[in-house]
Amino acid sequence: MCGRYNIIPDADAWAAAFELSVESQNEVKSLSANYNVTPSSQVPIVRSIAQKRTLSHAHWGLIPFWAKDKKIAYKMINARAETVCGKPAFKHAFRQNRCLVVANGFYEWQNLDGQKTKQPYLITIQDQNVFAFAGIWEVWIDPNNGMKIYSCVIVTTKANKKMAQIHERMPVILAPYEYEKWLDADADVAQNLMRPCADERLEICPVSTYVNSPRNNDLNCLNRII
Repeated sequence: MCGRYNIIPDADAWAAAFELSVESQNEVKSLSANYNVTPSSQVPIVRSIAQKRTLSHAHWGLIPFWAKDKKIAYKMINARAETVCGKPAFKHAFRQNRCLVVANGFYEWQNLDGQKTKQPYLITIQDQNVFAFAGIWEVWIDPNNGMKIYSCVIVTTKANKKMAQIHERMPVILAPYEYEKWLDADADVAQNLMRPCADERLEICPVSTYVNSPRNNDLNCLNRII
C-alpha cells in the first residue's frame, strides 16, 4: 500500500518532469513542502485538460461521484491495480479521470524482530528528484451545499523484488515516458501500465522513527540512518 509520502516543490523540476502549463508552473511556486503527507491531505495532482498538463489539488481519499457521504474517502486512499478497472468505487474514474500524483519519495514500515516500533524506510527514485504515482480522481458534489470536492486515490500493485523485502505491495510508479499514456490513452492501454517498476529504479533507506508520527512534518522526517 501507500499510506505516507513527501512533496518538496521545485517549479523548474516539476515543469520539466510533467510538461506543466505556464499557469501551473507559477502555481508550484506557491506550494509549501509537505514532508509527511497523510491521508485526507490536499495533494497536488497533474491532469490533462484540453491537451494541457494542469496542476490541480485533490483530497487524498477518493469520494466516488455517486457517494452519499464524503466519509467514504477514509477507506479509499489506495486502489488495487488488480481490481481498479471493475470495482464500482473506481471503475468510472479509471476510464475517465486518470492523473499523476506528484511525489518526491514515499515511506513504508517494516516489523523487525525484537522491536516494538516499526522501522520506517524512505523510498525514492534513482535519478529522479520528482516522480509520479499512477492515480485516479473524481469530483463529488456535496448535497448539503453544492460544493465540488476533488479527490484522488493512488493505484498500488504487487511489490517488485527489492520492495518485497519490506512490504508485499507498492504504489504504481510510472516512468516519465508513460505519463502521456496514463493520462490520455484508452483504458486498455493504461491497464498495461499498472505493474511494479524495475528494481533498479528504487533507492530504499531506513530513516528515523520521527516520521512515524503524522504530527511531525519537517526536514527531520528525511533523516536517514546510516
